Parts: sequence; structure tokens; C-alpha cells
Amino acid sequence: FSTCIIALVVNEYGEAALLRQGYISDTYYNLVSGYMKPGENAETTAMREVEEEIGVPVERLRMTGTYWFGKMLMIGFIAEAKKRELVLSGEVDEAVWVPVSKALKMVHPAGSVSHTLVEYYLNEQKNRKD
Repeated sequence: FSTCIIALVVNEYGEAALLRQGYISDTYYNLVSGYMKPGENAETTAMREVEEEIGVPVERLRMTGTYWFGKMLMIGFIAEAKKRELVLSGEVDEAVWVPVSKALKMVHPAGSVSHTLVEYYLNEQKNRKD
């Protein structure tokens, strides 16, 4: 099986970077994701993929867990970054910064890895306030 990363990129304003990639879905937005290269660790892959796909350097990275998706093992991260203009790779059709609370309705539905990561972040934020 393949090993991949998936990262919810959030900025200092509580916004998430969501991507449109027509080859994945015409309906839902995606999070940054990508395959690990031989010799790379998951953290390096996550930082590389975020910068390659949306042109944003990661300031802080936290692993959320591992998730099985089809024939892939996905390693999930919350990637904190400063807000800046998104510079898209050829793999990305569109990308936007949206409040994380709105992201839950824009990504794939409950049960998907994207939805799970957004919920993880929102729960983490709620627990910090409690």
C-alpha cells in the first residue's frame, strides 16, 4: 500500500486552506495531501506538500493520527502557517482561505479523512476554550 500525508493548513486568523482538485472531486474541497517519497519522513513530506501545492511555508506541524483510505495509509497533520496569498501548483485548480467552522461543510462528508481532520481541529479549539 501507499503511504501519504494529509494536512489541514490553518492560519493565525482561524482560517483553513481548502483546495479544489477536479481529478479528486468536482463537488468537495480537499486538504493538502501527497505521497511520501523514498527516504522522506511524514513530517518532511507534509511540509513539502503544503509548500508545493499552495506555496505556504509551514511554521508548526502536529500529527493527528493515521487513517486508512482505500489502499493508502494516510498520516494526518495540522499545519500552522501565516496567512499569505496562495500560489497553486499544477495539481490544484483553485484554493481559498475559509473559516475552519465553514470548512466542515465544504470538505468530503463525515467519515472522510478530510472531515475527520477538520473535526479534530474544531474539537481541539473548543477544548482550549473550556
